[in-house]
Amino acid sequence: ANVGTMSYVDGSFNFGSTPALRFTPGPDHVVVPDPSGVFVFTNSFTFEAVVRSTNNVTTQGAILAKNGTTDGEGEYWWRFPGNATGQQEVAMDGNFLTGTNVLNDGQWHHVAVVYDATNNLVQLYADYVLEASATVAFTAPIGRPSDLFIGSFINGGSELDADIDALRISSGALTPDQFIPRAVALQPVVSSLLPANGANNVAPTALIEAVFQNRDTSVMLDSLKLSVDGIDVTADAV
Repeated sequence: ANVGTMSYVDGSFNFGSTPALRFTPGPDHVVVPDPSGVFVFTNSFTFEAVVRSTNNVTTQGAILAKNGTTDGEGEYWWRFPGNATGQQEVAMDGNFLTGTNVLNDGQWHHVAVVYDATNNLVQLYADYVLEASATVAFTAPIGRPSDLFIGSFINGGSELDADIDALRISSGALTPDQFIPRAVALQPVVSSLLPANGANNVAPTALIEAVFQNRDTSVMLDSLKLSVDGIDVTADAV
């Protein structure tokens, strides 16, 4: 990071609740040195990010960038959002592709850019669903001989106003089932089941007290149902 004031926040539950890095409109970004051009591409590749906007007014913020064309190389950048209406946008060697979903809503989203060199195809995904594609035949490498910037353009500009929980760059054109997997929620368990208030569970009213242990904060306990002998008695529960 170029500044010492960047902070971590709680990440997305759906991706393991690991700490996420917060980016602000100020001059904060992460620089990944790339002297050998690892992130300059001549074949298929995939970008993925788990990101959450923190300002629904910001119109342009770069997830990552290798931009600038004064050296003749083909630049690329990926912005979230990329325009005033909140969609993601990617640019590669002067070719632009914009998504269709509004993503600057303060919620966590998995977004992806896929370049399939075999089919000359650029694709944008939002939450594992294809939202835009374009056929582009690149005649030069994608990227320029510079460091990779995360959270802004090279040396500033398009400052990201968002949290990044995960960022992955892969060789090859990945399919959605190969993207970063979402975590699987753990269902609540019954920790105790006993007569309520000392009742003996006899007619006319059988009282049962159930205590549930919620193992996942993403599971809403008010969505649980109580059944007795296979009969849903949730409506009678208090």
